[in-house]
Amino acid sequence: MSGHMACLDIAHVPEGRQRSRFLAIGSYNNTIRILSLDPHDCMQALSVQSVTAAPESLLFLKVQALDMVTGQLLDARSRFLGRRGPKLFGR
Repeated sequence: MSGHMACLDIAHVPEGRQRSRFLAIGSYNNTIRILSLDPHDCMQALSVQSVTAAPESLLFLKVQALDMVTGQLLDARSRFLGRRGPKLFGR
């Protein structure tokens, strides 16, 4: 994996499982990677998304933009949210 890590988030643990399946890493080289946390292919890159600037925070949401089986990003829409990077908070 190239670039220094800027931010990361671990997906929620699905009901009936003991660990999360995915890790998201944002890098200063303007990419976001989804990695597997499955013991059989741990840290394998599942998908990569290029963004226009280095990400400052990441947050997995329960939406249909991530295939929870394969880890592929399904809907990569971009929105202009202003000149400063947004901060994401989970509850």
